[in-house]
Amino acid sequence: TATPTRNDDSELSYDKILYSITMRELIRKNVIIEPKIHSIPTGETFEVTDLESHFDRFNTTSRNNALSEKIIKSYSRYKKAIIYVRTVKHAKDLTSALKDENNFNNNVYEHIGFITGDGNSDKIDNNDYLKRNKNYKTSIMVNCGVLTEGFDDPTINTVIMAVPTTSIIYYMQCIGRALRTPEESKETGD
Repeated sequence: TATPTRNDDSELSYDKILYSITMRELIRKNVIIEPKIHSIPTGETFEVTDLESHFDRFNTTSRNNALSEKIIKSYSRYKKAIIYVRTVKHAKDLTSALKDENNFNNNVYEHIGFITGDGNSDKIDNNDYLKRNKNYKTSIMVNCGVLTEGFDDPTINTVIMAVPTTSIIYYMQCIGRALRTPEESKETGD
């Protein structure tokens, strides 16, 4: 597991860690790819105390528009993206801004939608929504509380943290959605 401890203090099915490996070693062994980190400046600053308690402060029209403009204009880099936010309202508002920007740019993305624990923008079962998303060549899913653990879609190439975090476990779970090495390029025998 990439996360041998849990944020919710749930019991895990093992007593101790028997083996540990660093991220750098996993990259060297071609188990995961090395992430490329890009910043998307929005022109807004926040206090560190806002990072884990005041999630609604990150959901502003100007910030959502700035993110949307930069993401859509970089669609050749961000082909299949998951954007992580921390409130359902932010997921819906950012999805709306992204759709507007996508429409303004001749619909370069096949699909832009949101997924939360309460449902998704297509108003279908979340599992069906995720299966449908795998078939798109270009898509953006704005996620709130669903796609951090146990989700694997090898077509995802981008993770965007629209709300920063101070939790290294949460961060690793999120970026892990796009770090898996495609099967055809993995080393064998190591």
